[in-house]
Amino acid sequence: MNDVEAHRRKLDSPEWSEELLGNLPGVEKATYGIVEPGPYHPGGVPLLQAGGIADGALRMEPDLFIAPEIHQRHRRTELSAGDVVLVVVGRFGAAAVVGAEHSDWNVARSVGVVKINEAGREHRIGQWIRFWLKTPEARRWCESQMSKAAQSTLKVGALRRLSVPLPPRAVRESILDRLEVIDQKIAVNVRLAAVAGELADARFRNWRQWGSGYEMSLCGEVAEIEGGVSDVAAYVASRQLPGVAHVAPQEILQSSLPYLVGLTGRTGVDPRGLEEVPGLLVATKTGVMKTVRVMEPAIPKRGAVVVRPKTDGDGLWLFHELRTQGELLLAQDRRRQPRELSRAAFSRISVAWPDADVREGFARVAGPLHRRAVAAMRENTVLATLADTTLREVRAAGTGSLRT
Repeated sequence: MNDVEAHRRKLDSPEWSEELLGNLPGVEKATYGIVEPGPYHPGGVPLLQAGGIADGALRMEPDLFIAPEIHQRHRRTELSAGDVVLVVVGRFGAAAVVGAEHSDWNVARSVGVVKINEAGREHRIGQWIRFWLKTPEARRWCESQMSKAAQSTLKVGALRRLSVPLPPRAVRESILDRLEVIDQKIAVNVRLAAVAGELADARFRNWRQWGSGYEMSLCGEVAEIEGGVSDVAAYVASRQLPGVAHVAPQEILQSSLPYLVGLTGRTGVDPRGLEEVPGLLVATKTGVMKTVRVMEPAIPKRGAVVVRPKTDGDGLWLFHELRTQGELLLAQDRRRQPRELSRAAFSRISVAWPDADVREGFARVAGPLHRRAVAAMRENTVLATLADTTLREVRAAGTGSLRT
């Protein structure tokens, strides 16, 4: 009996089991991408980087193409339909199943790859792994295994040791069908939120164009600015906070939407009554500024800043000013370190700042769009909780079955 046939037999088993990811039936191997991909090579092989994985999907356009000879030396990470890719450097949690359109791509060092064999593709094991990676249990374990360096990294050996429950095939297929329906609804909400944000941006550009003579003010004058923190645990303890999610600069930069919602799911803390609720989080990389709205307690890690506007109207105006004019605003301070945003540098940035009645007028126009987008994202938080509850029930049922 060959390995694939042995995997098929295990995946068809009517018994519950618990396996390490590296030994999971249907998994060929787990590894990471190319450390030195070389320079951009026009017409070469597309390279998937961490920023290309978001919301359970992969971007269609790669940021980099590598030379064919480099790809040939790293065929172990050549992608095939059904493989699982996940971010393993800087942030953990973003994962996707590779489709036919990304077959034959390769991946960067920041991306881990779980290669799926023929038996695994037949049994949708890639989808099962992706859903399990989203659970708080899997996230907590993987995050506990990440190195504590500035660029925290999940080593491939730790990934292989992740425990994954494996229900009988009939149970697993039923659960996957349910989870994929939830995923489809989440995708609809994500699109709705994206379109609402784009419409609000378009309205803002009109308002800004009409008011080309608006006065300029420094960011530090119109909002409270606070830098990111290096030691989140110490910060939380010093403020006597029961628990606040932390957000890495990469998470801001790679967010596909202008909102971060559902962060308290990382801490299990009821957000009501907490005062540490920033309005905006901002991060930069060379020539790029990214701004997101945060609707619940969160603290940025070093390299990002918190912007707390004085009113909702101020917040919406400033959010769109930073979102639509970010690259031009960055050019005002060329002394800033290119890969790390500081409180002092951000406070010196000048923004268009009309009278209060103009800011409030814009808020009345843009506010409903933002509220609808946030409602969609909060619905996604509920849907994600439903998916998580389903998987936790699987774990509980499997544990009981294994004990008996």
